[in-house]
Amino acid sequence: MCIHPHQVGAINAAFAPTEEDVDRAHRVLDSVTDGGARRLDGQMVDRAVTERARLILRRARLGAAPDDARREGNAPAGGRHRRGA
Repeated sequence: MCIHPHQVGAINAAFAPTEEDVDRAHRVLDSVTDGGARRLDGQMVDRAVTERARLILRRARLGAAPDDARREGNAPAGGRHRRGA
């Protein structure tokens, strides 16, 4: 749980996909053919694995370019924030 806006950057970094995750996701998506199951590095790649690869790349893009205030930990990530709650 994040209790202070300055913690957002560290939490985002901890849950961001690794370079290995991103590389593998690119390879999975590069191997897409007609939508059927296939093998990549000896493992089955089906629709679920392909969707997971898309999610990983989407998360990597979102985490790669946050606005300056969030990158510096000066703004809450969720927008509004309640006082005294």
